[in-house]
Amino acid sequence: MKIRTLKYSRIIQSKAVVVLCGGPSVTNNADRINEYVRKYNAVVFGSNYSFDCVGIKSNYTYIANDFKLHENIKKINNEVIIPAKVFSGEFPPEDTRKLIREHRYKVLQAGVKANPTTYTIKKGIVKILPDGQIPYSRLSSAGHGCMLVSLLCKPQRMLLVGLDGPKDKTFATKIMFDGTEVKYGKPQKHMNFQNHFVNVIVPTVQFHKVQIETFEDVGLYGLNKKKLGIKVI
Repeated sequence: MKIRTLKYSRIIQSKAVVVLCGGPSVTNNADRINEYVRKYNAVVFGSNYSFDCVGIKSNYTYIANDFKLHENIKKINNEVIIPAKVFSGEFPPEDTRKLIREHRYKVLQAGVKANPTTYTIKKGIVKILPDGQIPYSRLSSAGHGCMLVSLLCKPQRMLLVGLDGPKDKTFATKIMFDGTEVKYGKPQKHMNFQNHFVNVIVPTVQFHKVQIETFEDVGLYGLNKKKLGIKVI
Protein backbone atom coordinates (compact mmCIF):
# COMPACT_ATOMS: atom_id res chain seq x y z
CA MET A 1 0.00 0.00 0.00
CA LYS A 2 1.45 3.34 -1.05
CA ILE A 3 1.14 6.17 1.46
CA ARG A 4 -0.03 9.38 -0.19
CA THR A 5 0.30 12.90 1.15
CA LEU A 6 -2.91 14.34 2.58
CA LYS A 7 -4.11 17.44 0.74
CA TYR A 8 -7.32 19.02 -0.57
CA SER A 9 -7.37 17.07 -3.83
CA ARG A 10 -7.25 13.70 -2.03
CA ILE A 11 -10.13 14.14 0.37
CA ILE A 12 -13.91 14.44 -0.05
CA GLN A 13 -15.17 18.03 -0.18
CA SER A 14 -18.28 18.78 1.86
CA LYS A 15 -20.00 21.67 3.62
CA ALA A 16 -20.37 19.55 6.78
CA VAL A 17 -18.11 17.22 8.71
CA VAL A 18 -18.54 15.08 11.82
CA VAL A 19 -15.60 14.48 14.18
CA LEU A 20 -15.99 11.47 16.49
CA CYS A 21 -13.66 11.19 19.47
CA GLY A 22 -13.48 8.21 21.82
CA GLY A 23 -15.81 9.27 24.63
CA PRO A 24 -19.23 7.91 25.65
CA SER A 25 -21.19 10.82 24.18
CA VAL A 26 -20.67 9.18 20.75
CA THR A 27 -22.62 6.10 21.82
CA ASN A 28 -25.22 8.14 23.70
CA ASN A 29 -25.93 10.24 20.60
CA ALA A 30 -25.45 7.68 17.81
CA ASP A 31 -28.92 8.19 16.35
CA ARG A 32 -28.57 11.97 16.40
CA ILE A 33 -25.15 11.74 14.75
CA ASN A 34 -26.51 9.59 11.93
CA GLU A 35 -29.42 11.99 11.52
CA TYR A 36 -26.94 14.89 11.22
CA VAL A 37 -24.92 12.96 8.63
CA ARG A 38 -28.03 12.34 6.53
CA LYS A 39 -29.36 15.88 6.88
CA TYR A 40 -26.13 17.62 5.85
CA ASN A 41 -24.49 14.87 3.77
CA ALA A 42 -21.60 15.14 6.20
CA VAL A 43 -18.19 13.49 5.88
CA VAL A 44 -17.39 11.51 9.04
CA PHE A 45 -13.96 11.35 10.70
CA GLY A 46 -13.29 8.87 13.50
CA SER A 47 -10.36 9.43 15.84
CA ASN A 48 -8.33 6.25 16.48
CA TYR A 49 -11.34 3.93 16.22
CA SER A 50 -13.91 2.50 13.89
CA PHE A 51 -17.36 3.29 15.28
CA ASP A 52 -19.25 0.58 13.38
CA CYS A 53 -20.00 -1.16 16.68
CA VAL A 54 -22.30 1.71 17.67
CA GLY A 55 -23.87 1.96 14.22
CA ILE A 56 -21.89 4.88 12.77
CA LYS A 57 -19.98 4.58 9.50
CA SER A 58 -16.88 6.75 9.14
CA ASN A 59 -15.36 7.92 5.86
CA TYR A 60 -11.91 8.38 7.40
CA THR A 61 -10.11 7.31 10.57
CA TYR A 62 -7.32 9.51 11.92
CA ILE A 63 -4.84 7.43 13.93
CA ALA A 64 -2.50 9.47 16.12
CA ASN A 65 0.36 6.99 16.65
CA ASP A 66 1.58 3.46 16.03
CA PHE A 67 0.09 2.20 19.32
CA LYS A 68 -3.42 2.81 18.04
CA LEU A 69 -2.45 1.73 14.53
CA HIS A 70 -1.41 -1.72 15.76
CA GLU A 71 -4.41 -1.95 18.08
CA ASN A 72 -7.08 -0.97 15.58
CA ILE A 73 -5.99 -1.19 11.93
CA LYS A 74 -7.52 -4.63 11.30
CA LYS A 75 -10.89 -3.41 12.60
CA ILE A 76 -11.02 -0.29 10.42
CA ASN A 77 -12.88 -0.50 7.10
CA ASN A 78 -12.24 2.91 5.63
CA GLU A 79 -9.44 5.23 4.56
CA VAL A 80 -6.85 5.95 7.23
CA ILE A 81 -4.99 9.20 7.92
CA ILE A 82 -1.76 9.06 9.92
CA PRO A 83 0.61 11.80 11.12
CA ALA A 84 4.03 12.12 9.50
CA LYS A 85 5.69 10.81 12.69
CA VAL A 86 3.57 7.71 13.19
CA PHE A 87 6.62 5.75 14.41
CA SER A 88 7.29 6.08 18.15
CA GLY A 89 10.07 3.54 18.58
CA GLU A 90 7.80 1.23 20.57
CA PHE A 91 7.18 -0.98 17.52
CA PRO A 92 9.69 -1.92 14.82
CA PRO A 93 9.05 0.46 11.89
CA GLU A 94 8.85 -2.45 9.46
CA ASP A 95 6.01 -4.01 11.48
CA THR A 96 4.12 -0.74 11.23
CA ARG A 97 4.84 -0.41 7.50
CA LYS A 98 3.56 -3.97 7.01
CA LEU A 99 0.27 -3.06 8.72
CA ILE A 100 -0.08 -0.05 6.43
CA ARG A 101 0.76 -2.10 3.31
CA GLU A 102 -1.84 -4.72 4.22
CA HIS A 103 -4.64 -2.21 4.83
CA ARG A 104 -7.23 -2.64 2.09
CA TYR A 105 -8.04 1.06 1.88
CA LYS A 106 -6.12 4.21 1.05
CA VAL A 107 -3.62 5.54 3.60
CA LEU A 108 -2.93 9.28 3.70
CA GLN A 109 -0.10 10.96 5.59
CA ALA A 110 -0.65 14.33 7.23
CA GLY A 111 2.40 16.50 7.74
CA VAL A 112 6.17 16.46 7.37
CA LYS A 113 8.47 14.26 9.45
CA ALA A 114 11.24 16.84 9.88
CA ASN A 115 8.89 19.55 11.15
CA PRO A 116 7.80 20.29 14.75
CA THR A 117 4.48 19.23 16.25
CA THR A 118 1.46 21.51 16.67
CA TYR A 119 2.29 21.61 20.39
CA THR A 120 4.96 24.20 19.59
CA ILE A 121 2.08 26.62 18.96
CA LYS A 122 1.13 27.99 22.38
CA LYS A 123 -1.48 30.39 21.10
CA GLY A 124 -2.39 30.85 17.46
CA ILE A 125 -3.36 29.12 14.24
CA VAL A 126 -2.23 25.80 12.78
CA LYS A 127 -0.91 26.52 9.31
CA ILE A 128 -2.48 24.83 6.30
CA LEU A 129 -0.63 25.29 3.00
CA PRO A 130 -2.42 26.35 -0.22
CA ASP A 131 -2.57 22.74 -1.46
CA GLY A 132 -3.95 21.53 1.87
CA GLN A 133 -0.80 20.07 3.39
CA ILE A 134 -0.51 20.56 7.16
CA PRO A 135 3.23 21.12 7.74
CA TYR A 136 3.70 19.56 11.19
CA SER A 137 5.02 16.15 12.20
CA ARG A 138 2.20 15.46 14.67
CA LEU A 139 -1.21 17.07 15.06
CA SER A 140 -1.68 16.87 18.84
CA SER A 141 -4.07 14.24 20.21
CA ALA A 142 -6.24 12.05 17.98
CA GLY A 143 -9.34 14.17 18.57
CA HIS A 144 -7.52 17.43 17.89
CA GLY A 145 -5.82 15.97 14.84
CA CYS A 146 -9.15 14.71 13.56
CA MET A 147 -10.57 18.23 13.78
CA LEU A 148 -7.62 19.63 11.85
CA VAL A 149 -7.64 17.10 9.01
CA SER A 150 -11.41 17.50 8.62
CA LEU A 151 -10.79 21.14 7.63
CA LEU A 152 -9.45 19.85 4.31
CA CYS A 153 -13.05 19.07 3.33
CA LYS A 154 -13.56 22.87 3.34
CA PRO A 155 -16.64 22.59 5.57
CA GLN A 156 -18.87 25.32 6.92
CA ARG A 157 -19.98 23.34 9.96
CA MET A 158 -18.39 20.67 12.18
CA LEU A 159 -20.22 18.40 14.61
CA LEU A 160 -17.85 17.44 17.43
CA VAL A 161 -18.85 14.50 19.66
CA GLY A 162 -16.96 12.23 22.05
CA LEU A 163 -14.42 14.79 23.29
CA ASP A 164 -15.54 14.18 26.86
CA GLY A 165 -12.43 14.19 29.01
CA PRO A 166 -11.72 12.37 32.30
CA LYS A 167 -14.30 10.50 34.36
CA ASP A 168 -13.99 12.82 37.38
CA LYS A 169 -11.78 15.48 38.94
CA THR A 170 -9.09 12.95 39.95
CA PHE A 171 -8.18 12.74 36.22
CA ALA A 172 -7.19 9.11 36.81
CA THR A 173 -9.48 7.44 34.26
CA LYS A 174 -11.87 8.11 31.43
CA ILE A 175 -14.79 6.18 29.96
CA MET A 176 -14.60 5.13 26.34
CA PHE A 177 -17.40 4.94 23.77
CA ASP A 178 -17.62 1.18 24.25
CA GLY A 179 -18.07 1.51 28.02
CA THR A 180 -14.55 0.50 29.03
CA GLU A 181 -12.67 2.51 31.65
CA VAL A 182 -9.04 3.34 30.83
CA LYS A 183 -6.23 5.26 32.46
CA TYR A 184 -6.24 8.94 31.63
CA GLY A 185 -3.18 10.46 33.29
CA LYS A 186 -2.16 13.31 35.49
CA PRO A 187 -3.99 16.65 35.90
CA GLN A 188 -1.23 18.33 33.85
CA LYS A 189 -2.12 16.16 30.85
CA HIS A 190 -5.71 17.32 31.10
CA MET A 191 -4.56 20.95 31.38
CA ASN A 192 -2.27 20.60 28.35
CA PHE A 193 -5.06 19.16 26.19
CA GLN A 194 -7.52 21.76 27.44
CA ASN A 195 -5.16 24.67 26.76
CA HIS A 196 -4.25 23.40 23.31
CA PHE A 197 -7.90 22.99 22.44
CA VAL A 198 -8.80 26.50 23.62
CA ASN A 199 -5.74 28.37 22.35
CA VAL A 200 -4.93 26.54 19.12
CA ILE A 201 -7.48 24.01 17.84
CA VAL A 202 -10.70 26.01 18.26
CA PRO A 203 -9.13 29.26 16.91
CA THR A 204 -7.82 27.35 13.87
CA VAL A 205 -11.26 25.90 13.07
CA GLN A 206 -12.88 29.30 13.53
CA PHE A 207 -10.19 30.97 11.41
CA HIS A 208 -11.47 28.83 8.55
CA LYS A 209 -15.00 30.14 9.21
CA VAL A 210 -16.30 26.77 10.39
CA GLN A 211 -19.05 26.66 13.02
CA ILE A 212 -18.32 24.01 15.65
CA GLU A 213 -21.49 22.29 16.87
CA THR A 214 -21.98 19.73 19.62
CA PHE A 215 -24.55 18.23 21.98
CA GLU A 216 -25.29 19.32 25.54
CA ASP A 217 -23.92 16.11 27.12
CA VAL A 218 -20.52 16.25 25.37
CA GLY A 219 -18.01 16.86 28.20
CA LEU A 220 -15.55 19.01 26.20
CA TYR A 221 -12.96 18.95 29.02
CA GLY A 222 -15.49 20.74 31.25
CA LEU A 223 -15.15 23.94 29.21
CA ASN A 224 -17.87 26.53 28.66
CA LYS A 225 -19.15 25.84 25.14
CA LYS A 226 -20.86 29.21 24.73
CA LYS A 227 -17.72 31.17 25.65
CA LEU A 228 -15.76 29.23 23.05
CA GLY A 229 -18.34 29.99 20.35
CA ILE A 230 -19.40 26.35 20.12
CA LYS A 231 -23.07 25.90 19.29
CA VAL A 232 -25.12 23.36 21.24
CA ILE A 233 -27.73 21.71 19.00
